[in-house]
Amino acid sequence: MSRQAGDQHTLMNWLINLGTADLMAGDLNEAKSVLVDGLQVAQEIDDRTAMSCLVEALACHAVATDHEKLAARSCWARRRRSKARQAR
Repeated sequence: MSRQAGDQHTLMNWLINLGTADLMAGDLNEAKSVLVDGLQVAQEIDDRTAMSCLVEALACHAVATDHEKLAARSCWARRRRSKARQAR
């Protein structure tokens, strides 16, 4: 409904919640799909806090699927962006 109504903020919040629930339930394929969709929405509306949460959730997905190097790169990139924002 949020997508149909064009409410990107609500859609993004639902995708974060659904993707996190999928991760916790062990539905890793669905989690990745939902989280990537949420990240795209967050980028479209330039919600950096949500982007950070979604990158972190995707890093958790990477760890759960034995892609630790990808998880480390994701967390490192998140940390660099955070420090850059603080320096402004």
